[in-house]
Amino acid sequence: MIQKLSITEILNLPGFWDVFISHTQRNAEAKSIADRLCASLNEHRITAWLDVNMMKKSLAAMKEGVTKSTMVIAIITGACKNNDRPLDNEEDNAYFNRKFCVQELQWAKEAGIAIQPVIRMEDKTEISTFLSQAPVHLKDIGNTDFIDLNRSDKEYWDVGVNKIVRALLKAKQDKDKARK
Repeated sequence: MIQKLSITEILNLPGFWDVFISHTQRNAEAKSIADRLCASLNEHRITAWLDVNMMKKSLAAMKEGVTKSTMVIAIITGACKNNDRPLDNEEDNAYFNRKFCVQELQWAKEAGIAIQPVIRMEDKTEISTFLSQAPVHLKDIGNTDFIDLNRSDKEYWDVGVNKIVRALLKAKQDKDKARK
């Protein structure tokens, strides 16, 4: 049975999405990937929850975005300088050190939402470092193949996006099987 929500119960329209894009805003490259990925997915007619595109960005709105999506795309990045906040500790800006990023993955796990880790092509050798930063209850994200995205090569970028599209289709099939 499909539950219908009234428009007043929905924090951001349409109230459900194909993907939720999780990233740290303290990493300029993660923000750039998130924006470009959202645009690329839209070209494939895939709806994406991305914070900068939402009217409401509260904790409740983020949880709605995660739990009302088929898949969470986690753009995982490491320590970085943040020139906007010169007093930041570089390690504090790593994906798994950001409270909201970890919370989004926790909501996804609790709701049975597929998680697809994504990294920059330059970070392919850093996957084990990133996983070492993950909280114990999220380390199983390492069981999923990380998809690397290369922003400097359009063809390679498209290959990465197509891998994400295939992962989404598989997540939709798995979700449909679980309902039956």
